[in-house]
Amino acid sequence: MKGFTNNFKYLYFSQLFANTSDNIYIIALIAYLYELTHSIQLSALVPIFITSAYFVSGFIAPIIYSRFQKQYILVFNQTMKCGLLIILIGTMYVELHYIYILGLAFMIAFLDGFTNPLSNTLIPYFELKDNILRANGKISSMNNMIQISAWALGSLLLAFLHSDGLIMFCVILSIISVIFMMKINFNINTVESEHMGSKSFKAVIKSNRTSYSQYLNWNTFIASFGHAVWIAAIMIAFVKEYLNAPSYWFGIINAAFFVGLLVGSKMIHLIERFKMMHFYYSGYMLLSLITFVFGINRWLILAVLLSWLYGIIEQLLSISLHTEIQKHLNHETLLDTYTLNQSIYSLGFCLSTFVMSLLAEHATLTFAFIVASLAYLLICLLTYRYKNIF
Repeated sequence: MKGFTNNFKYLYFSQLFANTSDNIYIIALIAYLYELTHSIQLSALVPIFITSAYFVSGFIAPIIYSRFQKQYILVFNQTMKCGLLIILIGTMYVELHYIYILGLAFMIAFLDGFTNPLSNTLIPYFELKDNILRANGKISSMNNMIQISAWALGSLLLAFLHSDGLIMFCVILSIISVIFMMKINFNINTVESEHMGSKSFKAVIKSNRTSYSQYLNWNTFIASFGHAVWIAAIMIAFVKEYLNAPSYWFGIINAAFFVGLLVGSKMIHLIERFKMMHFYYSGYMLLSLITFVFGINRWLILAVLLSWLYGIIEQLLSISLHTEIQKHLNHETLLDTYTLNQSIYSLGFCLSTFVMSLLAEHATLTFAFIVASLAYLLICLLTYRYKNIF
C-alpha cells in the first residue's frame, strides 16, 4: 500500500472486510435455504432478490445522497447491515418461512445499493489524478482476490460453523469494516461540499447526459449480454454437454477466469502507452473473438486458456474505463453516473441472463455464445460513436 493516501487505505480495508462479508454471507444464505427447502430453484432466488434490490435502491439513492453526508451514509448502512445480519441469525433459529429470509436478503442488498456507487466515487478524491489508475487497479485486484478466496473460505467454514455461525462471522467482518470507515477523513478538500435538498431519479438521469456517462451506461447494458453466457448455469451445461467433461472442469475454467482478472490487474500499467480509443476498440474486438471461439470450441485446455484470456482483457477494459470516467467527471455528476449505472447493470443482468438462458435452452449453447460475441462487436460500434471523448 506504499504510495497511497491514508484515506484510500482506510477505504481499501473497509471494502476488503465488507466485500468478504458480503460474499461469505451469500454462501451461508444459499446453503441455509437449500437445507430448509431442499429446492435448488428456491436457493437460486437469492442472487435474483439481491440484484432486484440494487435496481430498486437506484431510484431512492439520489434523494439519500442529496440529504445526508457521505460518511454518515456509509457508516449508517454498514451498521444497519450488521443489525439485519443478526436478525437473520435469529430467523434461522426459529426456522421462519423462507420468504422472510429472502426479505432480509433484499433489505441487506438494498442498503448495499447506496454504498456501492458512493465508494466508487471516492477514489479520485482520495488520490492524485496520476495515481487513480493504480488505485483502481488495487481495488479491483482486491475484489478479484475476494471472489476467488471467499467462496473457498466460506465453503470450508460452513462445514465447521454452519449457516448461523458463518453469518455471525460476517457480522464481525462488517463491524471491522465500519471501524475503518469511521477513520476516513471527509473534512479535507477531497470531497465536494454537500448539496442539501431533495434530488429525484429523473434529475439523476438528466445529469447522465454527458458523453462519458452515456458511454459507460450503454457499455454496461450491452456488455451484460456478452457476460451472460459466462454465468454458472450456462457454463456448467456447456462443460457437460459440449466439452463432455465432468462438472469439476467448470470450477477449473471459472478459476482460470479469475486468475485472468488478477493478471489483468497487474498489467494495468501497460495500457498507459496506448491511445484509449484504440485500446477499447481492439479490446472489445478480442472479447468478441474469444467468446465466439469459446462457443465453437470442443477442447478442454483451449477452453481454460480462452477463459483466462477473457479475464485479462475484461479486467484491463473495466479498470481503464472507470479510471477515464473518474478523471473527467466532477463529484456530483460521478455519483449520479454510478447510481444510474448500478440500476442499468441490475436491469441488464436480469434481462440478459433471461434472454441468454432462453437461447441456450431453445436454440443451442453455441448460438448463445455467437449472440454474446455480437454484443461485444456492438460495443466496438459504440466506442467509434463516442471516439471524441477518448
